[in-house]
Amino acid sequence: MSEILRQAKSDNVSPSPLLPSSDLTKSHKTSVVRENGSPGLEISPVISSDSFSLVFLNEPVCQRRLSDEESTRHLLSQAEQDNFHRNLHLLHLKNQSSLEQVLTQKVEALKGNYGILLFLYSVVLTKGIEKLSSEMSEATELIDPEYGHGNQSLINLMLTGRGVNYVWDNEQDVGGLKLQGIVQPSEIGFLTLLERLRYCEVGSFLKNPKFPIWVVGSETHLTVLFSTNMNLVCPETAGEKGERLFHSFDPEGNNFISALLLEDLMKSLDLFSDSEYVEVIKCRLDPEMLGIILLNDFLEEFFPNDRNDRPETFLLYHYNGLPHSSSHRKKVIYLEGNAILLETNLRSLSDENKILTCLQTKWPSIDVTWNSGTYPSIN
Repeated sequence: MSEILRQAKSDNVSPSPLLPSSDLTKSHKTSVVRENGSPGLEISPVISSDSFSLVFLNEPVCQRRLSDEESTRHLLSQAEQDNFHRNLHLLHLKNQSSLEQVLTQKVEALKGNYGILLFLYSVVLTKGIEKLSSEMSEATELIDPEYGHGNQSLINLMLTGRGVNYVWDNEQDVGGLKLQGIVQPSEIGFLTLLERLRYCEVGSFLKNPKFPIWVVGSETHLTVLFSTNMNLVCPETAGEKGERLFHSFDPEGNNFISALLLEDLMKSLDLFSDSEYVEVIKCRLDPEMLGIILLNDFLEEFFPNDRNDRPETFLLYHYNGLPHSSSHRKKVIYLEGNAILLETNLRSLSDENKILTCLQTKWPSIDVTWNSGTYPSIN
């Protein structure tokens, strides 16, 4: 991670030859500049596998110059699509060493006009179409046919290797339907503004990845947040799990819940939840019979000695590949921010500072001062 950061700050680093994207910025040579606003799924890691399938073109495909409207919507004629698909060539590789060798030889193809499509085909075939289809369950498309946005199944496929539709942990029963989510912590995490807007619930597996790197989703775009502080992703303690699940019963962020929810909360934490015992705990935590259970009292009762080594202050770095979303307008840069975890939750919902609104879905009490003096854009 420190090497990544060093490269991000250096002006003398050669661009990575394996980035399957558009043009490389002259300002920060480790970053990728996108020419339009569709979500950049190529910034997500590729699925791991024991064998790999790579799709390339046998020969260059002539592409007519598109109008502005066609460029925006990525439209190709049927003849151009047919010509493209006739020239595809499939390679089967048995190990990662062979994969790296071929990618090094074919890197220019991935940087060309059809690079992202070749990359997507390669990922899908490496995963296996039948296996991917079974994981997607009721979803039928990886790409929005009108706007070209990758859906959540595609994001999850890139992040975790599984193309499930949902971002919660494990399986949830919704109206009798068993809906699959994320089954284990991934190497790269995911945070989204849509959770704060209550369109979804991101589970702890994506919020607490193995490395302090998160893909950040807005309504229309994907960016990247990362840190070099590995203490940010140390295993969740029992007390932290208790606090997280308490907040799931307290969506308004009031730091208290109705006493009627205490039994359900205790069951969700696998605590002893016999009805008589729950009544004893309820009287202990709510002696004045106000009908509420305070967060601090709950944690002190069940997790009195819980401690964690997570820092209260740390550096964060944000990357957005769209030049027009940068405060510098004409170049893509890495923005550095000084983060602090306050004593009370902020729970802001700001159109001007959407990144803070998004970060508070993981760190409810976080505040960040960005060295650029402006808020990074996640759009």
